[in-house]
Amino acid sequence: MIFRDPVTNDAVRIDSEGKIKTDSVIKSQLGHASFNNEDAYILPFTQAGAAGALDNILYIKNNSDTPLVLSHLWLSGTAADEVLFYYGMIGTAAGGTAPVPVNLNTGLAKAADVTCHQFTDITGLSGGTLMFRAYITAAAISQRIDFDEAFILQKNVSWTMVVKTAQAQTLSGNLIFFF
Repeated sequence: MIFRDPVTNDAVRIDSEGKIKTDSVIKSQLGHASFNNEDAYILPFTQAGAAGALDNILYIKNNSDTPLVLSHLWLSGTAADEVLFYYGMIGTAAGGTAPVPVNLNTGLAKAADVTCHQFTDITGLSGGTLMFRAYITAAAISQRIDFDEAFILQKNVSWTMVVKTAQAQTLSGNLIFFF
């Protein structure tokens, strides 16, 4: 049987079980942001050396009027540890180095409107709300930490990754986000 929308006159075929049969294309928000909006990024980072307990090792702040969506993170470490993720730390991040996010729509020069710091000597921050914790294993195997595109940073809100244990540790990874 064919059913027609009375307003648009669009048609759909309904099978003998009363179900609509269709072919569809599904695109993730990340794919849409990269392809259509040219506004999806990967932030490679690394922290090598001795980290102190509760050292801030990765910091990103959204400077854009458009909300920043954290999609997922690939993370590896040379030592097992608990990694804490905070949002809304206040202060002015200083120290470390400034990694530059790379646009996932290759060949585009569009830059992410963010402030980033990496390494163990990020200072000037306090407070914040613990939003997520993860446990990494030793052996430097990359682990995917999926945020289900549910962590959203409004303008001027920061997100910080903190190691819990003071130890010789090398952490590296990639943070994937979009606007």
